[in-house]
Amino acid sequence: MLGADGVANLLVERIQSVVPQRLAQIRLRYQVGTDVLPDPEQVLPFEPQQISVEKWPTLFVEVHDTLGKTGTTQQSSGAEIDLFSYRYRCRLYAWCRANDALVDGGAVEQQVRRMLLAIRESLLIKKVLIDDETYGQTARVDPNTVKETYGQPGTDKAGLIISGAYVEVEILTYESLEAWPPPSDLPTTVAAPLIQAVGLGDTLPIPPTAP
Repeated sequence: MLGADGVANLLVERIQSVVPQRLAQIRLRYQVGTDVLPDPEQVLPFEPQQISVEKWPTLFVEVHDTLGKTGTTQQSSGAEIDLFSYRYRCRLYAWCRANDALVDGGAVEQQVRRMLLAIRESLLIKKVLIDDETYGQTARVDPNTVKETYGQPGTDKAGLIISGAYVEVEILTYESLEAWPPPSDLPTTVAAPLIQAVGLGDTLPIPPTAP
């Protein structure tokens, strides 16, 4: 099964692969450079307590909750795999900080808004996150659930303005669960799909996220 960690990592993979392309399009649209709208410095599959002052902007994914099992594809009693459907409510955060090109709160908030637009576009441009024919697992974006929430700017310990916001979206999954005990003609272990995690660098405090 995918679980919350699997869904978070799928969203991180989507952000890493698509958001830089969408940001490039937004820079062309507004005729700005990477000094005003840079690519994210890091993307994390969890909510950090601290982030490095060297790593701005930072994006991260939080699986807020699971909205319960929505369905089951129950196979026969001798089946090797059953499928279960779940909904995960996820939040994709963007945190930005002032630099030499962004000297006031309005400029930082503008960067956050454009970063969130890139995240939104990355979710909607291809709604299927995974379609694993081998294991029968799928995960896709429900476009009707996409919404954005913006916070108020603040300052860090160095007195630099920081601001953050998030895109909330529900991910609908079909997750496979192997039979147990496995049929006698199958190996006792089944390789899981590879999901790459992302590490966290040196850190400093950031403001609390929205409830």
